[in-house]
Amino acid sequence: VDSKSIRQGIREFKQAVQLDPQFALGYARIGLSYTVLSCPWGDVKSADVADSAKYFTEMSLKINPELTDGLNVKGTIKWWFDKDFQESEKLFRLAYEGQNESNIQSVALVNLGFFLNTQDRAQEGYKYCLEAYEIDPSYLPSSVFMGDSYLIRKDYDKAEHHYKEALELYPSNSDPIYRMAWLYCSTNRFDEAKVFLEQRKNIFNERDPRPSIYLAIAYAKLGNLPKSITLINNLKKSSQKGLAIFSLNYYLAAYYSATRQESLMYEALENSISENDTDLIWLKVDPAFNDYRNDLPFAKILDKVGF
Repeated sequence: VDSKSIRQGIREFKQAVQLDPQFALGYARIGLSYTVLSCPWGDVKSADVADSAKYFTEMSLKINPELTDGLNVKGTIKWWFDKDFQESEKLFRLAYEGQNESNIQSVALVNLGFFLNTQDRAQEGYKYCLEAYEIDPSYLPSSVFMGDSYLIRKDYDKAEHHYKEALELYPSNSDPIYRMAWLYCSTNRFDEAKVFLEQRKNIFNERDPRPSIYLAIAYAKLGNLPKSITLINNLKKSSQKGLAIFSLNYYLAAYYSATRQESLMYEALENSISENDTDLIWLKVDPAFNDYRNDLPFAKILDKVGF
């Protein structure tokens, strides 16, 4: 998936709803497409697409208030863009519970599971991810989010198993690549993170800062500060030139946390809130911030995000 194919899909679904203005699923798919344009494989920031995503999703639910796809997309918008966690959960549960038992959608299961993982309810989240995995073991989010459930609960061997499984299925996808690096750095396996990421540098997505950030962390922890700082500076320069890098300030905060630069970490988190970075949804459980989790300033940051 890339921004070109996503935008082509938007154009085609817009043609479809022009031909059939009651095509609720078409409107939901347009809303979803605008939402994912803000992801690492898109080309814009969330603020650039939030209004369009909301408009087309509401159109789908106006036609069919019980449409699973529409409820899922609206739940994602409330979660990623609005940080309205209570409303997100309500919508994801409506989508899940409203399905026909003979046609359960994996996406409805993993959305709810993924959401619960980020709310520090990983045991509950795992249940839904497992259900999706049993329906379709080749569905990437199932393995990835099952791994997340285990990582959050510090069952690192099982987390690694699922991340490697996802990587075998999709070796060029940035999500399992980032997750493996996240796991290695979260368990102080910095040599492994370095080797793993260096072997894949040729497939890094310039809009996705996560692999570069965790490679920079590995370099710093292994004593190679010049390489670490170069990676960080390159990300900042790309952003200054106008590249819409996904959740950059959030991941800069993770880097500053790992390198014990507390004031820069809090500054980056404040900037992340100002930018409404999507991946602030991880802040409550991300191991990158465990050293500061019990501090009052960090608690205030969590409160600002909405946790």
